[in-house]
Amino acid sequence: MSVNRHMLTSALVALLVGLANSAAMAVGVTAANLQKAYEGETTASARYAKFAAKADAEGYHGVASLFRAASAAEKIHARNHAEAMKELGVKLRPFQVPPIKVGTTAENLRTAEAGETYEVTTMYPNMLAAAEKEEANPAIRSFTRALSTERAHKALYAEATKTLNTRAPKTAYYVCGICGMTLKQMPATVCPVCGFPKDNYRRIS
Repeated sequence: MSVNRHMLTSALVALLVGLANSAAMAVGVTAANLQKAYEGETTASARYAKFAAKADAEGYHGVASLFRAASAAEKIHARNHAEAMKELGVKLRPFQVPPIKVGTTAENLRTAEAGETYEVTTMYPNMLAAAEKEEANPAIRSFTRALSTERAHKALYAEATKTLNTRAPKTAYYVCGICGMTLKQMPATVCPVCGFPKDNYRRIS
């Protein structure tokens, strides 16, 4: 009796492992994209934190506020990508942020806008298309929310570049803790991207 129970348990474990492996294989492209996106967003969060410190040091406190808000948003994107991988049965590989080059605030804004432009025009649209093809719903959700936020970041960086010489003081930005959406004003009721209540937003300056 105990032998049969042991054999049944072993067979069940093998079946579950097989199902998990099959699920991971079914979203192979998306799994790799989630890992890449996680690494990219983790790096971006660290990069923007350093850019914020540089902006403060150069007296561009309004720009520093923007970089701090964007850094928080990118960290949320990285978390969401990691959670999507978990939902899909994909293991997140360890990652170490590479060395970050910090220029002048003007240079850093150009670097940031270029990065957001790539994500908005190429990276996330391609990743989203692959996720839709593989019907990987957790990734579709995570990529869609990140894409919407990066569009907002791109616009904010472009505006900050145009007004850089005004040296604006610390500025309040509002970041959604669910999707990372970054706004200059608190939404009236719900987040325009994820639809969660505005209570999930936090003020960052």
